[in-house]
Amino acid sequence: GSNGLTQKINQLPENIGQLSELTTLYLEKHDLTELPESFTSLSNLANLYISNNWLISLPANFGNLTNLMMLDLGYNQIASIPESIGNLESLEYLFLFNNQLASLPDTICNLNLDWDGISPANYPYFACGGNFLCNPELIPDCVENSANFEISMEQNYYSFLQDDPQDCE
Repeated sequence: GSNGLTQKINQLPENIGQLSELTTLYLEKHDLTELPESFTSLSNLANLYISNNWLISLPANFGNLTNLMMLDLGYNQIASIPESIGNLESLEYLFLFNNQLASLPDTICNLNLDWDGISPANYPYFACGGNFLCNPELIPDCVENSANFEISMEQNYYSFLQDDPQDCE
C-alpha cells in the first residue's frame, strides 16, 4: 500500500545489516524463505514482525539481536530455532506458533518471558501452538509447562487467541 511494499518479496538484500538504526521491521505476508546472515547485525532492532512467510530457519547468530523485544515468527515453516535465541535478553513477546518445530533448544529458557501470561491487549507473551512439539525430551520445561504451549492466534489479524494443539499423530 501507500506506506510500504506493494508486491511480495522473496528475499532481503544481503546488506540489510547496514541499517543499524532500524528499530521496527514489518515483513508479514511475503515469500521469504531465509534471512541473510547480515540480518543479525541489526543491533537496534526492537520489533520484528515476520509472520506468514516461508521461513525455514533463522541465522545461527540470531541471538545477537539483543535489543529485540517483540519477535513474531508465527505461520512460517521454521523447523529449528538456533541455540543463540537464549541471548535475546530484552525479549518480551515470542510467537512461534504454526511452524514445523519438533524441538526447541534448552537455551530458550534463558529468556525472561512471562511464559503463562496474556497482556492486557489479549496477546500472549509466549505462544507455540500448532507445531510438532510432541517428544518431552526435545521440549525444554519452560515451554512444555507453559499455559500457552498450545495457543496460537488467528492467522490474518491476530485479533483473538485460539487453541491450537501440537500435531502429534
